[in-house]
Amino acid sequence: MQDLTHVSLFTGIGGLDLAAEAAGFTTVAQEFYARTNERSVTLISGGFPCQPFSFAGRRRGFEDDRYLWPEMLRVIKELSP
Repeated sequence: MQDLTHVSLFTGIGGLDLAAEAAGFTTVAQEFYARTNERSVTLISGGFPCQPFSFAGRRRGFEDDRYLWPEMLRVIKELSP
């Protein structure tokens, strides 16, 4: 049986991590390559990094340093789930 691996990005308190682990995935986080010696992953989950758009913050949107969607897309492209 193939190992089911999971990378979690921007998932807040980890609800998606718990669901993935309950479904049989091993969450390997951002140390994926170091922990598995693999260059691909079965699943990437994540919440949209919302701080730049939140009404609780300054709402700087795409100009906010915390706008990390481009980094999430980079990880998806590199790991090819």
